[in-house]
Formats: sequence, C-alpha cells, structure tokens
Amino acid sequence: MAQVVRRKSRLRVKGLKVKDRGKIKEAIAISVQNGNYTTREIGADIGKDHSTVSHYLTEMEKEGSWGIKRDANGNIIVSLQKQLSQDYRKLENEPFNQLPSIQKWITFLKSGGIPEHIKAQIAKSIHVRFDTVVLNTVGSAPHSSSLA
Repeated sequence: MAQVVRRKSRLRVKGLKVKDRGKIKEAIAISVQNGNYTTREIGADIGKDHSTVSHYLTEMEKEGSWGIKRDANGNIIVSLQKQLSQDYRKLENEPFNQLPSIQKWITFLKSGGIPEHIKAQIAKSIHVRFDTVVLNTVGSAPHSSSLA
C-alpha cells in the first residue's frame, strides 16, 4: 500500500515568507476587516487559493478568538453596520462624490437618524443612477426609433 506523504505548506502571504500559520490567519483577518468577505477576494488579497483560504477560515472559526463567523454555506457573516460602513467608504471614493449635491446627500446619510435599511436603499439608488448617467454619456446618441 502506498504511503501518503503530506507536503509541508508554504507559509507565504503576498509572496513574502512568514514564520507560522498565525501570520496567515492575521492576514486573512485584516483582509476581512478591509471588506473582503468571499474566499476568492481574500485569496486574491493575500496571495492564496480560495480553497486554502476556506480551510484557514474554518480553523479560525473553530478557534473562536478571531471573531469570524460563517453561515451554513461558508459565507462570512457580516453585521449590517459593518456592511453599511463599507458601502459608505466605497461611496466616498467614487468619482461622482465630487459633485456638491452628492456630497451633501452622503453627509446626510452618515449623520444618523435614518433607519439603516433606508440608507442602504439610498446608497444603492445613487450607484444605479450614476451608472445610468455614465452609460448614457459614454454610449452613442439614441436613435429616433429607440425613443418610441
């Protein structure tokens, strides 16, 4: 019977050698804090395959000290507050944020007093409207037959 020899893992993060598995887990935790919630996004961020990231996430969840929780499908569970703060951060970096009226709107959203689900709907609405405007300005002029 053939004996299976397990190859020692290459302990690297973003191509740099690290001392132990804990450093890789730290890199994963930092990537999650930066808004990467899928194994593919985390893997691309730290330079590991998504299946390897999934194994590390399973270990981290079992340890419990990392504060990572996953649902039955293996997706990282993120609180609504964290999701919204990530969305606001993304909105602040968008090019349409340079418009004064949009800046005022985003400041209003962040001020509080508005239910979180309404803020999320408004943020999505901003993206949809901006994407529509960009598509209309980049695309060619509408034909008379398409206006009917």
